[in-house]
Amino acid sequence: MFLALAPFDALVGGYAWLAVGMEAWAAAHSGAQPTLPVAEPAGSGGVLAAVGPALCWGRFRGAAVTRFVLTAVLMAWLLSLYG
Repeated sequence: MFLALAPFDALVGGYAWLAVGMEAWAAAHSGAQPTLPVAEPAGSGGVLAAVGPALCWGRFRGAAVTRFVLTAVLMAWLLSLYG
């Protein structure tokens, strides 16, 4: 079940990663202080985390826990880029 949702994870998580990276790149090239685009990581993390209760309801608790941990790690890493 976890592997079946991996393309969805990559798409949604990749969007957040791309948004944060583009903001940092633009700030680096304009000399401005980078600011975190909160909507993209929060929205992406929310979408990925929302699938967890659906997996628990469907009795795929191991996949739900793994998705939650990986989402938390990804969002913490994206947020750490901004100190």
